[in-house]
Amino acid sequence: MIIISNASPLINISRLKLFHHLPALYEKLVIPNAVFREVVEKGAGRPGATEVSDGLKSKFIEIKRLNNTLAVSALSEFFGDGEAEAIILASEISADAILLDDNKARIVAQSMNLNPIGTIGVLLELKDRGIIPEIKPYLDKVIKYGFRISLDLYNKVLQKADE
Repeated sequence: MIIISNASPLINISRLKLFHHLPALYEKLVIPNAVFREVVEKGAGRPGATEVSDGLKSKFIEIKRLNNTLAVSALSEFFGDGEAEAIILASEISADAILLDDNKARIVAQSMNLNPIGTIGVLLELKDRGIIPEIKPYLDKVIKYGFRISLDLYNKVLQKADE
């Protein structure tokens, strides 16, 4: 499974100390240049920077240039550069899925027939595969770090995870 990612899911999964499990879920993680700049260059010394750098060295992560810069410019009016580039790149390479946490970006991705997965989706996959025993402690921790989730969605996620 080849997946494109925006910055926030990579940062959140890194904060949760679960980044090293991503190769068990995905064959290849592809990021656009804007995500590399946000996580590694601007985010040097913060969660995600070392993990993404190490992923590049191991070839699990690949930086890919996109072609349709006009579409990126249009989407950048509504989203950050990383989200805009990730959405367009996912469309260009027909990725299996795209990691996005922003709800509006996820709606746009779905309208383009992309398969958005967020931090919560990654946690559910990790639990489904038996890599983590439960989601609640990770969900609570990521919320503590500033991840926004409604109480309704929080409860639905825990119900889906049988917790």
